Amino acid sequence: MTTSFTYPSGDHFKHIPDAKLMWVKFTAIPPTGLWNSQAASFSSVTLYMPPNFTVNDSGQYNNFDLGLGLGGFSEIIGAFKDEDASALSTAFGGIVHGLGNIPTLLTNLRPSDSKVRALQANLSRKVVNPHTITNFSKVNIRKFNFSFRMIATSENEAEEIKNMTEFVRTCVYPTNAKYNTTDASGMIQKFPPTWKIEFLYGSLDSLAENDKLPVIHECFLESCQTTYNSESNAWHADGHPVDVSVTLSFSETKPYDSETINSRSTSLDPVVNSQLTAVQNSISSGNVTEDLLDEISRNLDEAEIVSSTNKEAYGAAKEQYDNGDIDESELATFYNKMQDSSELYSTLVYQQAEANEMFLKQADQT
Repeated sequence: MTTSFTYPSGDHFKHIPDAKLMWVKFTAIPPTGLWNSQAASFSSVTLYMPPNFTVNDSGQYNNFDLGLGLGGFSEIIGAFKDEDASALSTAFGGIVHGLGNIPTLLTNLRPSDSKVRALQANLSRKVVNPHTITNFSKVNIRKFNFSFRMIATSENEAEEIKNMTEFVRTCVYPTNAKYNTTDASGMIQKFPPTWKIEFLYGSLDSLAENDKLPVIHECFLESCQTTYNSESNAWHADGHPVDVSVTLSFSETKPYDSETINSRSTSLDPVVNSQLTAVQNSISSGNVTEDLLDEISRNLDEAEIVSSTNKEAYGAAKEQYDNGDIDESELATFYNKMQDSSELYSTLVYQQAEANEMFLKQADQT
């Protein structure tokens, strides 16, 4: 399995070597935590930017009736002064009560208060104003869909497309984890990897981030739909399909707010943000040195330790919360620390892979 895949490949542009396109790059970020302490493996897929890319920012809102108590009780009394619904209900009750010699079944003929009020409203052509208001409930987690069609020009490219689709399809599924080296029960499963999605512009030899498009934060791959030979029945001699279409559906790992939705860095620490930006600038400019790779590796090791520590601390805090020893605000503090350190680790994993790829590319050019 190659560590990266690109379509269209350079062979498609051999007659126009400097062709520039919009690209979207998907980088798999392995899960961290108790069951994944081994070195992170990694792979990325870079594909042409499909048309009709949609970003849906939305929240949930609920309607709430303030009712009589908060909506103007005195006005309601005045409006129904001459048409007292409770009096109508009592009158119906009196009629039924007066028929004492008729079987008790007749009492069921008495309409409910709600029916009386409905009748009263129909006759008077007046209703109680419910004083409905709209309340904000929560932010919806954003989802993104990408569809690609790849037509192999050779058996070699068909094999690469096959490897890529198998890799992406695998990333939809969890993997079995072990309590120890001898456990193979499969009772515990590790999360599938998350994904870093970025938009790029340029030729294959010179790609840079396109910051004119919205930021997509770390995502899970919810589904991967693969269609083979959608419009033909043509096959390569070795059995590979000529035409492969892939639809990818992603969901961000959490909702965001107005302060973070457009942030291109996962950490809110200004010092860390500055360090991440400096490293990313070096990668984008093709200036990756061995010293920079060592620095990223050190930062990654430190971030993994901090992330693991914060996860354990949150687990302990959750037990305290369940036992009533700490309140919700204290638990939220532990949770936020865990989330920040986990996102920082994921970003560094991604940057290390980017830096390694650029370093190898620089070596090939010299």
